[in-house]
Amino acid sequence: MIARVLAWVVDRLPAGGPASPAAFPEQNFTLTGHGGVGDLPAWKGETPDGKNVFISAWDLPFWDRVRVLLTGRLYLGVQSGFHPPVWIHTEAFVEGDPEDGAAQERKVERVQLIRVAK
Repeated sequence: MIARVLAWVVDRLPAGGPASPAAFPEQNFTLTGHGGVGDLPAWKGETPDGKNVFISAWDLPFWDRVRVLLTGRLYLGVQSGFHPPVWIHTEAFVEGDPEDGAAQERKVERVQLIRVAK
């Protein structure tokens, strides 16, 4: 019954909009957009085995935040010839000064733990 009521409410919410890239204190890199695609503030690091890791933050419009609150669901679209390993989370994986080497190691360890979590 509750699921039906939630579905009814969600179906009647005003349309949201696209999420927008957000600047965040830990960012240390900008992915440059081309062909009508904007720049993306990001944190760039490496896994212990040398693979690049990029983390970005996104702001959701108000009605999309309400929709996520009610459904607990996000959708991810990747425009590519393949689907790289990705994750979506509500917390920043990075913290502290991006130039601090010890902080970088802790960040990458945390990213590794999240990547393998099922």
